[in-house]
Amino acid sequence: MDTVLSSGGDVAWEWPASAHAGWSSKAIRKLLKKMRYHKRDVFWARFDGCCYGLEWKGLPLRKRWLVLTTSRELWMTLCRRCDESHQHAECRGEAAQASAYYPPKMCKAVVKALEHAWTTDAYSLEKMTEKFLLNYVDAEGYNTTSSRTL
Repeated sequence: MDTVLSSGGDVAWEWPASAHAGWSSKAIRKLLKKMRYHKRDVFWARFDGCCYGLEWKGLPLRKRWLVLTTSRELWMTLCRRCDESHQHAECRGEAAQASAYYPPKMCKAVVKALEHAWTTDAYSLEKMTEKFLLNYVDAEGYNTTSSRTL
């Protein structure tokens, strides 16, 4: 994680919003500490599954998710809350188990956010690859690109 954060990459952690023990765990505190150590902005994306087409037996299922991330794009893309304009199936038992799988619309939103991040100037895939290659050290400890021009 240090390598990703120090090179300008983003990290994200997802759990259901109701996973209070997990969100208050030592692991999350350590993750937050790493993000702050690398002077990265921290975003909390809260969103409801029904906004991304999550259903159980034909009824929208409002599973509440929370994502901790350093990606502004991911945060801006995911933050969608239910407008209460429809009824919900209860997120319990089999419905809760089925909700463990991300709905396709949510997956597409994540990919869209990543594509946007990778194509912007600061995080373009080309620039990230170049930075990695310029700082690559092989197994013997030699910088393999220091004497080469890309």
